[in-house]
Amino acid sequence: MNFHNLTFFIAALVALFYLTEAGKSGEIIEDIAVTRAPPCARTCNKLFKCDPFYVSPVYSIINGVCRLFNNHCVFGTINCDRINQCLKPYEATTKEECQKACPRMCLMGGSGVCATFYYFNNKGVRIEVKRSFENQCILDSYCCATDTAYMDVTEGFCP
Repeated sequence: MNFHNLTFFIAALVALFYLTEAGKSGEIIEDIAVTRAPPCARTCNKLFKCDPFYVSPVYSIINGVCRLFNNHCVFGTINCDRINQCLKPYEATTKEECQKACPRMCLMGGSGVCATFYYFNNKGVRIEVKRSFENQCILDSYCCATDTAYMDVTEGFCP
């Protein structure tokens, strides 16, 4: 018997002894099945570009905070990106339910965030406005209070 066979035989004998002794002491030995999450399909394809100026608000509660989206196209595009990242899509809710989750109090200070808003001015001209807020909570509170959606947000104050 060579060295590898002998090592295997001893390991098997020790395992058999361990299992026998564990069974005598009344312990329950269970098979541990390794389960894996099914692979992410990443099946969402975006074949369109949304008009950020078209406003038909979609409301969603994200991480306990009300968030507005300009329209269903924008909401769908964000969900498509989430699906492709193997994340759960956001769920739409009613304005009334969402506003119950508006931030009521925010801490002051922070490194700032820069949000992009899309508007029509009083002459009907499309305008993209970047606006700074001290932090994400203050931005979310502003959007809830004014029923306004932002499209993009970046860390730091706007240039």
